[in-house]
Amino acid sequence: MSTWPSAQAQPPESSQRRQLTVMFCDVVGATHLSGERDVEAYFSILHAYYNECRPAVERHGGLIAQHQGDGIFVWFGYPLPKGDDAIRAVRAGLDLLVVLRCLSARLEAEVGAALAVRIAVHAGEVLVAPVAGEPSPLAFGHTPNLTAELQQAARPGTLVVSGELLRLVEDSFEVTARDPAVLADGSSVAVHEVVRERHQPGRVGHHWRTPLVDRDAERARLHRIWSSVLTGEGAVTALVGSRGIGKTRLASAILAWASATNATVLDCACHHLDTGTAYRPCRTLLAQAAGIDPGDPPGVTAALLRDHLDRLGMSQPAASMLAVVLGLPPGALGPVPDLDPSRLAELTVGYLVEWLTRLASTPTAVLVDDITDADPSTLNVLARLTAAPPPRLLLVCTARSDVPPPPFLARDTVEIIEVAPLAGEVCEALIDAVTVRSPLGADERRQILAQGEGIPLFLEELARTAQDGLRRPGLPITLTAHLQARLVAPGIDREVAAALAVADRDLDESVLAAVVGTDPDQLRARLHGLLASDLVVETGGASSRYRFRHGLIAEAAYGLLLREHRARLHNRLAETLARPHLSGRQVDWDVVGKHLRLAGRPLEACAAMLTGAKDAGRAGAFREALQGYRDALTIIAEITDPDMRDRLEVRCRLERGLTAIAAGGYGSAEAIEDFDRCARLCRQLGSRPEHVPAILGTFSF
Repeated sequence: MSTWPSAQAQPPESSQRRQLTVMFCDVVGATHLSGERDVEAYFSILHAYYNECRPAVERHGGLIAQHQGDGIFVWFGYPLPKGDDAIRAVRAGLDLLVVLRCLSARLEAEVGAALAVRIAVHAGEVLVAPVAGEPSPLAFGHTPNLTAELQQAARPGTLVVSGELLRLVEDSFEVTARDPAVLADGSSVAVHEVVRERHQPGRVGHHWRTPLVDRDAERARLHRIWSSVLTGEGAVTALVGSRGIGKTRLASAILAWASATNATVLDCACHHLDTGTAYRPCRTLLAQAAGIDPGDPPGVTAALLRDHLDRLGMSQPAASMLAVVLGLPPGALGPVPDLDPSRLAELTVGYLVEWLTRLASTPTAVLVDDITDADPSTLNVLARLTAAPPPRLLLVCTARSDVPPPPFLARDTVEIIEVAPLAGEVCEALIDAVTVRSPLGADERRQILAQGEGIPLFLEELARTAQDGLRRPGLPITLTAHLQARLVAPGIDREVAAALAVADRDLDESVLAAVVGTDPDQLRARLHGLLASDLVVETGGASSRYRFRHGLIAEAAYGLLLREHRARLHNRLAETLARPHLSGRQVDWDVVGKHLRLAGRPLEACAAMLTGAKDAGRAGAFREALQGYRDALTIIAEITDPDMRDRLEVRCRLERGLTAIAAGGYGSAEAIEDFDRCARLCRQLGSRPEHVPAILGTFSF
């Protein structure tokens, strides 16, 4: 490819040094093919060839970056890198071979000219830079040159990859070793011919950058538990430990084993912002099992759910109730029973337990991450499951050790595995795994070991920060300092990071774009640095979602923000989340209210909280409703206008009192407290029509 005009020339400022996956596709026997034909006839063949190549590679995210003779260079991972660039490049190459075989047959029939190509894929470091006179930037370095030479080792009509690239795709494709390719300088490189794509065992565990180090005793216990499930038993295990200790990483190991045995594997995460939203984790599990993507419209969602539940043999009433859990409008799969809210909630829990029991007709593993942040309704489902674990079902929960666990974890049916900090030698092995490309010096290693305290997240982040050279003189050497150094490093969009920190949860691409004040296409470009540095991960299906890789990173990012900046972003996020969802799903008013409060808008926050609490009460989720009213009362106390504050408190306590009666009867302590307080406030405010229910409620006790 192109070279610099002078050995002393410096790359332009817009250059990028980066990892790139490169494909080179070249026509076999082009000299002979062109020599036999008129130039116009030869051009028509090449024109048809180029027209077939472009859509085939672009479908997989490839960019045709340069033409070299009859060959084309295709880049994967530019301008936006992804974790699966190499896999997409090989898939594109296999598709291209199929497309060009069809073109060859057509050309042979029409003009008597068969067409064959050789394709090679390699990945490595390049410098992408603009060059005067070129319409687009070029890639400089050994990687594109090696790719071009590598294709000469391929047989006509085949695709080969280098040994380096094979390490990135060997789990995804079947390959056959070929003779090493001898390069122009006399050296040789390993060559592997790609045969076909492998069947993918599952998606669990694909986002872990470093291997699971040690944890032999814990893994042995988990393996024994899973073996018992394979023999027909039901089991529940809880991984308990501090934040960053590796609970989820360890849980992914058992999910990977389950996936490898073709078992059903489902996973979800609980979040503290969802404690006022009933059955949110259950919604995630239900959608996964039915093959529903977050971006699917209600009609598609309903059809997929109906098909899934029909295959399990569940009744129409169950389907109608589970449709509501999934966020579909009432009646989407039939009429919802007209029952007392308490009975409705009881039936919903029962149907969810029945669903998981039927799903476990074959071995099934379900992970519920961070159950200490689960909503009360989901905890009711988990409590029922732990009381009598269904056969062939493994329920894996993770729980933080710094908060009281749900009571059902104390049952004899639950096996607790306490996840402790790593020992010294294991910590060193983890540091080695993180810094394998650039080992650290002895002094840096000792410093990281002392600061890491055996916590895998601490060790990983400290080691990665040291390797990337982001230490700053004068800053205290703590985890927060290192994380914040990474968050303000070149290439990191701080406004996007700030929006994710304020959200403190995964955000839909469209929501994040609205909060940042950009469009989705520009947002993807601005996310590049955060994704490439592994600070942020992409989740979701048809609709991309983003979140910080760990809550501690979000805390560090939040700590960088001034209060005014925090309030502004909380306000934007609340307004965006309060808009009607394009999918037709419900607004989570509890989450909206919490952001409005942090935005310094207590009146609007109170209104949102009351709306969410009332919705929860109507659905029979009384504990969530009562919590919503408690949160609203906390906000009301912050209102400075005394008349407005008292009137809102009357409304909130009246609604909470009625909900408390529905949940616990007339003897409810909260109901007594609320109606008593309402009566006193009404006397202060004077006679008003809206105070009549409060006064009447007082006489009920």
